Amino acid sequence: MDKPDLYYDIAITTLTNFVTPISKILSRSTEVVPFGVTGSSNNIRLNKHSRDITVFNNMIISQLVGHLLGDGSLHYSRTSVTPYFVFTQTIKRFEYIWHVYLTLSSYCGKVPFFNLGLRKGIPHPFIQVMTRSYPALTTLHKLFYKVSVTGENRYTKVISTDLLQYLNPISLAY
Repeated sequence: MDKPDLYYDIAITTLTNFVTPISKILSRSTEVVPFGVTGSSNNIRLNKHSRDITVFNNMIISQLVGHLLGDGSLHYSRTSVTPYFVFTQTIKRFEYIWHVYLTLSSYCGKVPFFNLGLRKGIPHPFIQVMTRSYPALTTLHKLFYKVSVTGENRYTKVISTDLLQYLNPISLAY
């Protein structure tokens, strides 16, 4: 076999491009706006620069506000200075939580995970969708949470008049 065929060349090129770690990719991008069916980015750890330049479009912000009015929440991990979004639903609402995951999958680092919680001593299975932590979520955290009186790093969810500018048909639908 003197000359490899075209398919072999494409496969080798694809393989060599695929093994480049994301941390080695250099970019001068000023914004990243994941939207639509861009593919899930699960099991890919984004570097700080990639997370810092990620921008949430208005539809995603409206969806997050709607979830935060209900079963959604924003949390800080022990090691992060930026919050991440968590949405929890019972397993009975699997179709809905899968829809939520598909719309937020570009921002998630993992697929939704199944867990078993106890409510009044009875096991209740639930599923959680979690995004990565992004600086863009800090604005929503400041909007929805105030420091609790009980201690440092404890937050209480509040509804303020500042929230009115974020209410629209999309946020109210979620």
